[in-house]
Amino acid sequence: MCLETRNSLQQLAQEAASIEKILQILAVISAYVESKGSKIVVVGTSAVAIYTFGGHLEQNIEIVFLGSDKARTCFQQIGFYKESGRRWHHEDLKITLEVVDHELHGDLNKVVEFEIGERSVAVIGYEDLIIDCLHKAMHRGELNSQEQALAILLTYYDFIDLPYLRRRAKEEKVIGLVEELLEEID
Repeated sequence: MCLETRNSLQQLAQEAASIEKILQILAVISAYVESKGSKIVVVGTSAVAIYTFGGHLEQNIEIVFLGSDKARTCFQQIGFYKESGRRWHHEDLKITLEVVDHELHGDLNKVVEFEIGERSVAVIGYEDLIIDCLHKAMHRGELNSQEQALAILLTYYDFIDLPYLRRRAKEEKVIGLVEELLEEID
């Protein structure tokens, strides 16, 4: 599996930069990590870019690596090197994976699997990403994060579990912002 994964990544390295290429890379990496008994979930601004159809998916991908003790081995085996702290870089792919945590701050059952050919990419659930965006807006003053939350809410409204969203918003103390966004939609 390691050699097959390395070969798949090398083929992708030859392609022009695009959101499709990055999603394919993530799908290959995800399949490899899962074959080792772990899982990666795309989070943060990387997840926002995927959900908003690639507004701008950067070469620095934020992930949660479930099974932290295996991250180092998995990434090294497929050509990544530790750049610094929690950042793993692959020179040929010109991509950096930033392991922001080893625990998903949200519900694993709400994670959305994007099918990419025969593989898939796991992305944090809509509701948990909205909460994350609003948390950044409230506590870091990142106004574009509130706009991102609204874009996700508008795009996926019919799929969003509103009772769960409100419950998580209360827990994270962003219920006022959630209610504002919901009023904007009505």
